[in-house]
Amino acid sequence: MIDIQQTVERLEVHLRALTETIGERSVRFPENLKKTADYIQSFYENIGLSVHTEPYDYADYKVDNVVAEISTGPRPSRRYLLGAHYDSVSGTVGADDNASAIAVQLETARGLKALLGQENLDLAVTFVSFALEEPPAYGTRYMGSRVYAKKARKAH
Repeated sequence: MIDIQQTVERLEVHLRALTETIGERSVRFPENLKKTADYIQSFYENIGLSVHTEPYDYADYKVDNVVAEISTGPRPSRRYLLGAHYDSVSGTVGADDNASAIAVQLETARGLKALLGQENLDLAVTFVSFALEEPPAYGTRYMGSRVYAKKARKAH
């Protein structure tokens, strides 16, 4: 059973880390985008999930989509993708959209990981934290979701 109070507290920890500790995560602050990708990757590693980054070039630096997966077996009958973006609109810390969605994504992964072995699940969930979904990348080939989808299409 998931402890709702603990989950709420952990969501708040993620929100504070993303918005107060890291701050604005726009293209104006590539170092903060990197800190955020590292935060997300570390979280998944700490709860024991397989995680990797998928770097790509934007302007004169690299950004990363962060990808983790939970699978209950070698060939699950159901597959899901839970995506959220971690960048913020320039001039904001993005608590209402980006940071809150990442917090929910992370805690969903934690909850699902806790259910493994307790429930008879037949599924795989891929968690993708996308870079660059806000302007000026929005609507361009540099959107993290477009980069991820293009790579996924080539793999199949």
